[in-house]
Amino acid sequence: MTMLGFAKTDGRGDRLRRWLTLVTAGAALSVAACKLDVTDPDIITPDNLQGAGALPTIRAAAIGDFAISYSGSGADGSSGTEGIVMMSGLLGDEWINSETFPTRIEIDRRATLATNVTLTGWFRTISRARRSTEFAAGRFRALSDTTANTGLSEMLSLAGYTYLWFAENWCSGVPFSNDNPDGSLVYGQPLTRAQMTDTAIARFTTALAAANAAVNVSSGTRGIVQNPPSRRCPPPTAT
Repeated sequence: MTMLGFAKTDGRGDRLRRWLTLVTAGAALSVAACKLDVTDPDIITPDNLQGAGALPTIRAAAIGDFAISYSGSGADGSSGTEGIVMMSGLLGDEWINSETFPTRIEIDRRATLATNVTLTGWFRTISRARRSTEFAAGRFRALSDTTANTGLSEMLSLAGYTYLWFAENWCSGVPFSNDNPDGSLVYGQPLTRAQMTDTAIARFTTALAAANAAVNVSSGTRGIVQNPPSRRCPPPTAT
């Protein structure tokens, strides 16, 4: 129980003292009666992603990772997380000024050092998107009816773009690693730019086949996954 005292003055100048007694909810309740049993799920763990009911969550996570790797995010405040559109724009002279950060100036000048931390961030976000989309594609292949669900085609298409970004913006020798369910890494062999481009084409080809096999979806949905707007552009040239 808590006693709060305060003084109040009326219009005649007389000083009136009034006491207010507040009884808090915590003091009124018995300690024995106060029992809170709540399960806090925290983050989604791999063992919760085994059934078909988890496919929408897996898809959403893959699209989120892909979106950040492409366009970036301002969620970290002023530092932010930039996407491949920023890096490729600096590298291809789409931007006229890379401002004052030396790591971005290096990319703008095409004189990037191995210690460039900005480039490391971009590499990690695209690698995360590549792994997320390929993991999602595997889950859709294993758990969904691919004749009635375009998730497999969608995830393979997004994975193909990540390989294409590496081929267009990095030199030969990019490694592609994967992780085991226990979190340990499986390091992959470095690929040349031609190999990265071939891998992207393989992902797109498989995605198109999956879209053609999805016969139990609407013609509009099938048309979107078979003919995305980006296919109107000429294919990139591997060098």
